[in-house]
Amino acid sequence: SDAPAVPSLAAAHPSLAGRVVTTDGIGRLGHSSFTKSCSAADARCFFGADPGGVWTRSVVDFYVAGCVDGFAKALFTSFIWTTMRRNLLCCRPGAFVQWMGWYDQTYSHRDLPMLDGEFMEALSTVQQAADASGAAAAGPAVPAAASAGAEEGVEGLDSASVLAVCDAARRHSDGALIACIADHNSLHMALSWVAAVRALNRSFAVFAVDSEIRAELVRRGVPTIGGEGVPPADMRMTWVKTKAGGLAPNERFAKLGGLRSHVMIALLRAGCEHLLFTDADVLFSGDPVPFVLRFSDEAVRPGPVLVSSDFLNTNMSARADGQLEDPQVSAVYYAAWNVGLLYWHRSALPALEAWHKLVVDTPEQWEQALIRTALEDKPRRTVRPALASRRLFTGFNGTTSIGVLPVDRFCNGHTYFVQRLPQRHRHEPIAVHPTFLPTPGASKMHRLREATLVDDPPDYYSPPQGVLAYTPRVRLDLARPSGVMGVEAHMVMVHEQLSQLRSAWVLAQKLGRVLVLPTLTCGLDRLWWEINGTIPGTDTPLPISPCPADLVLDLEVLMRNHGRDGRLVAVREYSFLQNPRLPAELRTPITLPRPPSSLDEASLRPLRAQLAARPAAPLLFGEMPPDLYEKLPPSERQQTERTLLVWAAFWCCTKRQNPKVRGAVWYDIFWDQPGHVDRHGRVWNESWRVILGP
Repeated sequence: SDAPAVPSLAAAHPSLAGRVVTTDGIGRLGHSSFTKSCSAADARCFFGADPGGVWTRSVVDFYVAGCVDGFAKALFTSFIWTTMRRNLLCCRPGAFVQWMGWYDQTYSHRDLPMLDGEFMEALSTVQQAADASGAAAAGPAVPAAASAGAEEGVEGLDSASVLAVCDAARRHSDGALIACIADHNSLHMALSWVAAVRALNRSFAVFAVDSEIRAELVRRGVPTIGGEGVPPADMRMTWVKTKAGGLAPNERFAKLGGLRSHVMIALLRAGCEHLLFTDADVLFSGDPVPFVLRFSDEAVRPGPVLVSSDFLNTNMSARADGQLEDPQVSAVYYAAWNVGLLYWHRSALPALEAWHKLVVDTPEQWEQALIRTALEDKPRRTVRPALASRRLFTGFNGTTSIGVLPVDRFCNGHTYFVQRLPQRHRHEPIAVHPTFLPTPGASKMHRLREATLVDDPPDYYSPPQGVLAYTPRVRLDLARPSGVMGVEAHMVMVHEQLSQLRSAWVLAQKLGRVLVLPTLTCGLDRLWWEINGTIPGTDTPLPISPCPADLVLDLEVLMRNHGRDGRLVAVREYSFLQNPRLPAELRTPITLPRPPSSLDEASLRPLRAQLAARPAAPLLFGEMPPDLYEKLPPSERQQTERTLLVWAAFWCCTKRQNPKVRGAVWYDIFWDQPGHVDRHGRVWNESWRVILGP
């Protein structure tokens, strides 16, 4: 360094503690280099007597250099092009070099750039001890921002806990911290998140939004920040109409956005260098740290910021290990960034602060839309080769490197559960974020359970009454029709599976067992608006199998009628018997080709005797006939109708025939029962047919 001031700053910086070696005698800022004399014998340079006042001269040198820079531009017109490239802001945007670099228009040791953002951050965050003894007495230096109250503006967040989790992360070999945000409504997800991250042997913490979840996390020994003294509030996401006629998240959910960015700022200011920050419903099936650190080195500073994406496909070339999505592909670059999973390097703190300010200043807008507003450069800037070769691009006025995480490894709800990109590409995903859901509540946990990612309590995997499962049958001519898979063919195929499900529910109730939902097969994908079977731009093979249950069943109704404490009681997800958490005694089922042909007690007695010998063992049938419901006595049929009538959801959407009626078609679990009344009060005396709406 050119001045003792700079190494003194560096030596006090937490991330450089004990690693700074001064270069006394090689040069001083503000001490003219034309007085320098160097000795080849010992490779040292001397400037004569030091006039003192090194800090004053350092600051003066900045201003003097700036004046000379501006004066020379005006005076030496032949230097205009050079000085545009090589002045105080040369080399790369946001970089500072000394004016003496002009002497050599190719390269000099004084052209080595130092990012002014990083320099000013060091000035603002490092405390310089009055003297060595004072520093020793005070203990190790801590970032001033943290000691002054990095938690300012975040209710229930104290600086001591923030510093503690960052200190723990710094002691790890790579210095990475994985953190998430959770409130009392997401406790089950947060506990599964904790179990997954603990298995990675990584430093982690949960930011608790309220005191209820904080108390539970602390009781379980989870590193927790925030939430102290904050009363619980319902911050679940719902859409509300804006004054402009559009849709935006409700006010309480929008508040989470400001909390997220504020806590991230506090953690980075407290010394965290590598921060992975997620929603509680982002569950890890692999270690994300080695992947993101491939793109985080000095060559890409400031940054990178790595974002997850709602992009619905992945580039062929991104399928090799270690590749980000290609930002040169327009569909990738312009796809929505998802703030549910972010990696932020500490050098990109100014960009984070800009996003946070925008979120706070415009509370009526969604934080997820505002991150792009804050960081995206318009028009796009030319990316230097060192970034382009790693599929990074620049944002925040060209000062920060940004990348899009690959959607077949950091999966969204469509690329994992519907397109099944990791399974088809034959590699393990790193993270799964259940987005693109028909409903935002029960669907999230059910899909994560289908993926065996939820860490439920042991009693969930061993219900005392045992479980009943069966292998569903789908006719090949329906799954692979000779023509195009249309709405009618899709509905017939799903309805035949619902008839089997209806029989299985009847039999499970007769035997007092929990029903394992079948693996469904869907002929068409589902969205909120008109599609031609699949979402445009996706790589969705038809038929979809296994089809997520929430594409056919109303999981909100099932949870309301058959759930308790956020878990379904009367049914389990289709992957239940393949879950590695299943106890050993449940891994060997009682397997039968098909159920009894009748449901009277005489027909069921031999089966009950067989189950009595192994009451905990799963009962697995090779097939399930569709007609067991018809064999119930009338009173039991009525009860079954009341239960199952509201189970089925709807498919969406085909082209509207009437602008007042949406192009959705409701599934009907009693579609093959003449004279039945559906959930909308329509009487079906004729064969079932496709009717749009209501």
